Amino acid sequence: MNIYDKWHGLRARFKNSMSIAEHLFTFALVILGVADFPLKVNDITLSISGYLITIPTWGVRLILMLVLFVVLLVLVYLLIGMTYKSAVSLNIRGIKVNIVEGNLFDQQGLKIIPFNEHYDTLVDEKVIASNTLNGVFIKKHVKNLKKLNQVIEANAEKSRVEKDSGGKFCFELGHLICFDDYLLLAFSKFDEQNRAHISMQEYEQCMFHMWSEVRRLYQNKPVALPLIGSGITSFDGISEKSTANLLRCILCTLHASGEYINQPVTIVVRKEALEGLDLYELKWKLKI
Repeated sequence: MNIYDKWHGLRARFKNSMSIAEHLFTFALVILGVADFPLKVNDITLSISGYLITIPTWGVRLILMLVLFVVLLVLVYLLIGMTYKSAVSLNIRGIKVNIVEGNLFDQQGLKIIPFNEHYDTLVDEKVIASNTLNGVFIKKHVKNLKKLNQVIEANAEKSRVEKDSGGKFCFELGHLICFDDYLLLAFSKFDEQNRAHISMQEYEQCMFHMWSEVRRLYQNKPVALPLIGSGITSFDGISEKSTANLLRCILCTLHASGEYINQPVTIVVRKEALEGLDLYELKWKLKI
């Protein structure tokens, strides 16, 4: 997260804290006796450099109110930070979107699993690494790999997907294949060294197509997806990926797509990716 985003996140949280604290401040006025509350406060006399300065009762009350206001403001600020530390909910064109920390496979409904554009299923630490989301899905959640390959091939024939020069089907990025409780996403491309990559423009187009496919296939079930692009896939011309930028792109493409999903959409973020992300800042900036 850059300094600009961090500053606006702090400013948004402070602004909301101020709004809440205003109501608490009004309550504090009553507590401190402005409305004839039976609180006894006497004048205070201070000696400064040999001069005696008397602070009248109303001044003492004003100081107490300011101190209480600052304390309340800090408490509200900290409370907001704790509330949005690991989860936040947004409303995008009537679609409830939850951003949470957790395990994608523990979520309810349909779960989106990114594949490459060929839908390779060989987990050999070269084409697919076993510790990636794709590899974990195939190794631990696919009971019949032959059936999965048959479903992919049947979908390719139904969608009239052409094969590339290497004899593999080459699906359009953003395409989804329904398999049990999963939606398999054609997401990345492979180079000659089997390294997954994608350009930022392709990523955006992929997200637009994905939301259209979700609308077609979600069967009125909740949909969960990972922070797509946060894994080992590299972005052409970009050395460092931003969790905040990936989230913004996923959410903004959902908004701009015009697709309506009548069930909650949950974006599941890994703990390490969430540590550098200010969810309240994201909520403030994405008032769309």
